[in-house]
Amino acid sequence: MCMKCGYHTHSQIKSFAEFAMKPEKRARKQFILPVAKIRKAKEILSARTETEAVERALDLVIADEEIRKALLSMKGSCNIEDVYGRVAR
Repeated sequence: MCMKCGYHTHSQIKSFAEFAMKPEKRARKQFILPVAKIRKAKEILSARTETEAVERALDLVIADEEIRKALLSMKGSCNIEDVYGRVAR
């Protein structure tokens, strides 16, 4: 339940967690990326490898989109302040 209005549940966010737990097909890809960005992502995400850093960064992007969709679906059902200005995107 929402801590502010007690109205909705977080089932949409939970569905992403279930999605992230499923075994996935793996594919070898080759990208040309800035070394500094990879190093920084690896450091921020405490990743052991560059591949792990990229995978975690992709997981964060996917989770962010799921959260954004959940918030948009609740729009008007309770008073959620968009303090970061991200919902308008």
